[in-house]
Amino acid sequence: MRQLGEGGFGSVWEALGPGDQPVALKIPSSTEGRVLDRFRREVKVQSTLQHPNIVEVLDFDLSSTPPWVALPLARTSFDKSIEDAQTAPAAILQWMGDTLAGPRRRDPNRLIPIEGVGVGV
Repeated sequence: MRQLGEGGFGSVWEALGPGDQPVALKIPSSTEGRVLDRFRREVKVQSTLQHPNIVEVLDFDLSSTPPWVALPLARTSFDKSIEDAQTAPAAILQWMGDTLAGPRRRDPNRLIPIEGVGVGV
């Protein structure tokens, strides 16, 4: 594993997931109950959402010590995408449209809009 970054809430590591695919492994930086509760709550909510601008949760274990969540490993950053003069206008417009449409909860049969998110923006 290789550390990719660290912030106030935790650290992100590059690791190998199923099929030896690289994933980003996020681990909270504190064992304080309040921090762990927030981490667990955010992972549970994020794992139910589906939107182009919300990172998909691939796997998680909230009962391990420390708890962790596996996310797809980004190959580029949004900043880098903007720097690319050929794709920037289209990418920015797509991002804005997706953002205004709002996130949706995952459902095996359909997407369910989340009330109040992306509405009236």
